[in-house]
Amino acid sequence: MGPGYRGKMILLLLCLSLTATPVLRQTRAGEVTKPVSLTEALMFVPGWQVLQRIPLDPGVIEELKPDDYAYLAYTNGSAAVSLYIGYYFSATKVGAPHHPLVCFTGQGWELSPVTRQQLTLAEGQTLSFASLTAGLDLQNMYIGYWFQAHDEAISSPFGQKLSLARKRFFDQGEENAFVRVSMPIGTQSPAECRRLVEDFLQAFYPVFLTYIRERA
Repeated sequence: MGPGYRGKMILLLLCLSLTATPVLRQTRAGEVTKPVSLTEALMFVPGWQVLQRIPLDPGVIEELKPDDYAYLAYTNGSAAVSLYIGYYFSATKVGAPHHPLVCFTGQGWELSPVTRQQLTLAEGQTLSFASLTAGLDLQNMYIGYWFQAHDEAISSPFGQKLSLARKRFFDQGEENAFVRVSMPIGTQSPAECRRLVEDFLQAFYPVFLTYIRERA
């Protein structure tokens, strides 16, 4: 791959990012309404039981300004995971959620390099997500996260913006979210935590997609 080809690819990406910005900033008439809240929609995930609804501090809600959110702890009887989703009905709010690398480092956590992965679900969808481990004092955690662009899971915020710009242009939906699933690393290895989180995602993601696609 020569320098001329690389230069053209960089120019193309810059053009796409510039054209995506005005498309995402356009307003659209009408409001999205859902038959139930996001938390209610996620109370039943096959094979997993809700342990706790975790409240968000009002200051955090004011800063992130989600149109809806869910913060829940689940168990399958032997392991527990926590799920946070900041949900936005409009593409004009894309980029509102904090990136986890900023949030965790700001609180003193030490982070491993990010790994980007793809998980093929039983229904055939592909879920692209990023993962890392975080450590603070004696606490260690496995974290998987992604940026939702309507019905597409994308592992980077830039990819989310490009996807939403395309979907909005073709009127394919503009709801978006930041999704984070975390699990304490105790006696399990990070690889075992990843397997358990992926088991949760296999059960959770189809339920989440149903919420995304439903209208009141």
